[in-house]
Amino acid sequence: MKRWFTFDPKDYFKTFIQLCVLDVIISAALFVAYTKMKTDPSAAAGALESFNRTRTLITGMLSGAAMTVAAYWRMELWEQNKETPELPAESGK
Repeated sequence: MKRWFTFDPKDYFKTFIQLCVLDVIISAALFVAYTKMKTDPSAAAGALESFNRTRTLITGMLSGAAMTVAAYWRMELWEQNKETPELPAESGK
């Protein structure tokens, strides 16, 4: 059985999409947990602030990883275009 979250260093588009999906899933789960904790009267204010910082840190790291993959993907496309020979100019129009 093939796993969906397999990171192939040469398939930047798939890796970028996977990181974005993972970011959305984790962010949504943490947001739901945060709102449930926020409505709980026994939750301390310090715990809420710490939880919110952790949620921001995790989603920020995943977003940063996705942007890094996108940058590498763009660099690879640029390198491929640089190696492609230019087309001859159209004659006589």
